Amino acid sequence: MSRSTDEVVALLKTAIGQGRVVLVPDSLATRQHHIDRALTAAPLRSNDETALVVTCGLLFKLTHAEARTFVKLLKHDLVARAELHAAMAADGS
Repeated sequence: MSRSTDEVVALLKTAIGQGRVVLVPDSLATRQHHIDRALTAAPLRSNDETALVVTCGLLFKLTHAEARTFVKLLKHDLVARAELHAAMAADGS
């Protein structure tokens, strides 16, 4: 492997070790930009619900409302119907 490839591999392994989501784009032109953004994303182990919503939305190709609802179900054993309706609402309230 070339030096730059080794550096990218090392960065990706570090990010994965930290529990971060690593997205590898198809386009060569935007590859470094996406790698930089993936490395600065919040770890999945974070309790930050917004980070989980964004991550789930990207990984599973969900709308923002679907991702909010999915995260609400993931984080809580029991969720009231009103809470699910609020999660699906366009404004998130």
